[in-house]
Amino acid sequence: VNALLHHSRQGDAHLSSIGGKERPGLVHRLDKDTTGVLVIAKTDYAHRVLAAQFKAHSITRVYEALVWNSPPKKEGKIELSIGRDTKDRKTFSTRTTRPKESLTTYRVKARFGKSGAQVELFPGTGRTHQLRVHLKAIGCPILGDQTYGGKKVMEIEGLTFPRVMLHAKTLGFLHPETGNPLEFSAELPMDMAHILKELKNRSES
Repeated sequence: VNALLHHSRQGDAHLSSIGGKERPGLVHRLDKDTTGVLVIAKTDYAHRVLAAQFKAHSITRVYEALVWNSPPKKEGKIELSIGRDTKDRKTFSTRTTRPKESLTTYRVKARFGKSGAQVELFPGTGRTHQLRVHLKAIGCPILGDQTYGGKKVMEIEGLTFPRVMLHAKTLGFLHPETGNPLEFSAELPMDMAHILKELKNRSES
């Protein structure tokens, strides 16, 4: 937020006011430690139109994750109703008093022996921590995600994971004013690309 405010003060850029002082221009969020594409609204009108697209799940979203273990199928769907956990209010799970339907489609891009896998994720809904909870549910928690994977996902044969290995690779939506389809992508950050290379090298050796 501080970076956005600084940027907007440097020129003629503006941010929508709908999110208030705490979330100026922010239409959606990424989990802490998750990298990737964010859309920022410059006007209140754009903010409302974009938020409606997110609510309708018409946004194109593609994530990449490095996971512990490997999904049994190359492609699949995970359908689980999740909500805030009844025993741990900081996490989300199926153990909840307010379950919300959630859907994630996945595709395995590469397998690294028994160590893990690289997967593409296509969320059909946008629940908090959805991808992390869904991957845990199929026995493949995200590397570096101690909250949902425990200590076992923090290191593989001396290779450590300093953060959750999750990246919002692609975001697509309709332009709020023209209605034209737009799509933006971000390459893997350096730390995740390095770990991916290491996992590949170890599985091939």
